[in-house]
Amino acid sequence: MKNNRGMAFLELLMVIVVMGTLVAALGFSYREWVANYNAERQTKEVYADLMNARVKAMNQNRFHFIVVDYHYYQIFEDTDESGGNAPSGGDAALWASPKPFRYPSLWRGTVAMHTNGIVSNNISYLGATVRFDLDLDGDGMPDISPDYDCIILYSSRINIGTWQGGKCVAT
Repeated sequence: MKNNRGMAFLELLMVIVVMGTLVAALGFSYREWVANYNAERQTKEVYADLMNARVKAMNQNRFHFIVVDYHYYQIFEDTDESGGNAPSGGDAALWASPKPFRYPSLWRGTVAMHTNGIVSNNISYLGATVRFDLDLDGDGMPDISPDYDCIILYSSRINIGTWQGGKCVAT
């Protein structure tokens, strides 16, 4: 008859080492996944807000302005019907306070959504690219690579994409 008194100390130690290695490996992977998710979620949220502002401009027959700064953005409705390319003092903000960015925007400016669906900005006729700073450690290189990390604003369309080779490639 064999004497079964439980696990040996060495066996228990090996199980703990293997489990610790797996937890450490998965922990790093999980952090990167969460960072990618947050960056992609921010890009999709801004994209959805831009599309909603465009639809509201056409449905309500009023200009809508999106003001993008490095750390936040806000949408205004042209309630005083002054038109133009930027909100005036009489225009109403859609939110009580600007929406903050988790990852700062590398583009700042104002985008106007016209009543006919045309998108214009105060930067370039060829369109603007809203892109986010994904360099978390300050070395000049992005530290995460989400599926979507930029938005291209053309006069007739708004595309979401991935930053590749110095430009936003629509997906």
